[in-house]
Amino acid sequence: MKFLEVQINNLPEELANNIKEIKILETVSRHEVMVILKLRRDKHLQYKRAMPEFLEKVRNLNSVYTEYNGKYHFAGGEQTITDIFNNFKFSLSPYSPIKAKDQDKLYKKIMSICPKGTTRSAIIIDTHSGILPVHVGHLYNRIYGLENLKPQYNDAKANLFANKTNNCLMFNATSEKWLKEFSDHKYTSPGKTNKLGLAIINPAFLTQKGLQTLAELKPETIILFTKDYMLAQTTKNALQKFDFETIEETDGVEFKVIKMKWRANEGA
Repeated sequence: MKFLEVQINNLPEELANNIKEIKILETVSRHEVMVILKLRRDKHLQYKRAMPEFLEKVRNLNSVYTEYNGKYHFAGGEQTITDIFNNFKFSLSPYSPIKAKDQDKLYKKIMSICPKGTTRSAIIIDTHSGILPVHVGHLYNRIYGLENLKPQYNDAKANLFANKTNNCLMFNATSEKWLKEFSDHKYTSPGKTNKLGLAIINPAFLTQKGLQTLAELKPETIILFTKDYMLAQTTKNALQKFDFETIEETDGVEFKVIKMKWRANEGA
């Protein structure tokens, strides 16, 4: 939508001059488009009045938000945009991970390297608004999904419901707090060993203490994914000290994916 900047001139001059940056967010299938107008000054309420005419003049534009001081404000169109990829349907908001090119490859890659046929549980820290548990939900009896921020948590619950993924329990909590509660059997039967088949982790959401608690739970397989290659290396090195070894590393277009296995189960 290179023509969008020209179309900004269709807005009242005072509003057009208030735009600091234009973010174009396309769904993976490129079928729907969301625009976020980053503002210099907080005038988002004025944009609501100007938006109906603006939307009519900009073809293929489904949704418009403004962003000011780190917060999003709905301006016009549809509050979410929808996408179908890898045979799943998702409703995506400004908080959803729809910014990365070829991001569907990340989900396909993670799904392809998950252990198959396990009846154990999985933990996913940073569910990508529910997209990851939907992709791997058929592989596990139960999935525990964590989202640190409330908007992503709400998106995740909506996407799980839309795809009838009933075996995922979502939590709006920090990883350190939740992992400690999980290790103390707050969400499982006391006295029984918490057997984890898988942990899918964005290391940006793990503190050092949280990482140690995760390692002590001894998931059979850990899959790390991040855009920060240095963070990936640091986390991998830390897990190796906790008796995990690297099985596979993949450098994607946007993400680095690392599969690690607890050494006690390496022959399983």
